[in-house]
Amino acid sequence: MSIGPVKESSLSLPRRVANTLRDAIQSGQIATGERLPMETQLADQLGVSRATLRDGLRILEAEGLVVRRSGVGTFATIAADAIRPGIERLYGVTELIRRAGYTRAVATCGYGPSRPRTTSPSRSRSTQAHR
Repeated sequence: MSIGPVKESSLSLPRRVANTLRDAIQSGQIATGERLPMETQLADQLGVSRATLRDGLRILEAEGLVVRRSGVGTFATIAADAIRPGIERLYGVTELIRRAGYTRAVATCGYGPSRPRTTSPSRSRSTQAHR
């Protein structure tokens, strides 16, 4: 996997690193589940310091696009559109589920049309007799 240098922009350098890696993940250049190169190699490819790269990876980790495992590496995930907690947007559970791409479906169980339940005649008589 070869990722080019970070593009010039008015954004902070860690944000630009995050945007470059986000684009690579979402375009499939970095496959889901794939381990990213070591931080020193990736920083060299992007033309940034290791500290800046780590800040960019923290942004992506907060977004759910990468998972970092100490001593193992950093991996791309598919959680880009996952439901994430956040006080900046307050939605009901139904709205969060809808925004995640799920739709409402109703399943019925049974063998025929539903009928209202009625009490049997013998039961209603016995209840009247005890009153």
